[in-house]
Amino acid sequence: MCGLCGFLYKDADRVGPVGRVLFGMLGPMARRGTDSTGVALYGPAVDGEYVVRARVDTDHGTAEGVLEMHPKGYGFLRNPAKFYAAQPLDAYVPAPLVQKFDLREGNLISGPVAAPFKGSGPRVLDVELIEGVTPDKFVHRDFDALTAIDHMVTYCRVVDIAARRRQSLRAE
Repeated sequence: MCGLCGFLYKDADRVGPVGRVLFGMLGPMARRGTDSTGVALYGPAVDGEYVVRARVDTDHGTAEGVLEMHPKGYGFLRNPAKFYAAQPLDAYVPAPLVQKFDLREGNLISGPVAAPFKGSGPRVLDVELIEGVTPDKFVHRDFDALTAIDHMVTYCRVVDIAARRRQSLRAE
């Protein structure tokens, strides 16, 4: 959805408080969703005037959850407290972010989010933590290269060794 707003001073003598007018317009636009917000000033520069620098607050908190991947490359952060069930307000993780940090399904992710847009969940803007550490310190594990251990076989082997030791002690 595109929304434009602006003001135009036709008479240079009637220029009012530009900053107050700009912030009055940008405030409601910041709550609209994930649109771009910008300021453009046209006209000649006036000596002694200040440059307008505007910043719209986009901090909507941080999301944390376990990444569930979609076959198309994006994912959602699922909440362990809700038994990883899909919720309408689960944070969306875009595909470029998944590729940038080489994220995999099951990773515990934490990062800042943008405001929810039209009934969907918030959108993750960046990844601050992967499995509790910063992305530059996170080490990906190659689970295919690891050796699987069957705990039942290990337990039976320990019991077997202990039983043999016990028998040998009785024989003495």
